[in-house]
Amino acid sequence: MSGPLKIWHPFTQPALDPLPIRIERAEGVYLHTTEGRKLIDGISSWWVNLHGHCHPAIVAAVTKQAACLDHVLLAGFTHDPIAELSACLRKVLSASLDYIFFSDNGSTAVEVALKMAVQYWRNTGHPNKQGIVALEHAYHGDTVGAMSASADSGFTAAFAGLRFPVHRVHSAYCYRCPVGKQRATCSIDCIGKLERLLQEKHGKIAAVIVEPLL
Repeated sequence: MSGPLKIWHPFTQPALDPLPIRIERAEGVYLHTTEGRKLIDGISSWWVNLHGHCHPAIVAAVTKQAACLDHVLLAGFTHDPIAELSACLRKVLSASLDYIFFSDNGSTAVEVALKMAVQYWRNTGHPNKQGIVALEHAYHGDTVGAMSASADSGFTAAFAGLRFPVHRVHSAYCYRCPVGKQRATCSIDCIGKLERLLQEKHGKIAAVIVEPLL
């Protein structure tokens, strides 16, 4: 008889790391453990930084929607909630944007964006425009394409053979300026490397990927 499956938690080494903290419920900024401890979720479990855990309005909305329509793929189908969300986003997005493509997570969104950029140029008669420009210190996710656009790190080293090459340019990292300037007297000089790259190789570059300012 086989033994129970062991859960391999993200970003951990099971042989070295301590056992994970077991959580039984959450509310607002707090996590409650099975041992009765009340912890502040300082990293917002990555995805609840705006409204906290178990916000009553969100719980009610999810419950109501799941009872009516839990899921249907957007390939060939549509529904009222996605139309409503698109209408809300229209109010805050640039008027120059005509379409919106929905994905299910950050890494996949990056993969879609990279492929969409390359396919656009291929469809418009420029198949040589396949290069991607990314910033130093960037992080875009953990799938292969997203890792390729991300900076080298301990998390990506084991997959160096899978990652595709990108053009790397300076990021506006004023705390440790890549060109040795001071913010008070700098005219964003770090953009120079990107400007030169686009001037020299614009015929082979499909897109520049920049993570949003958070």
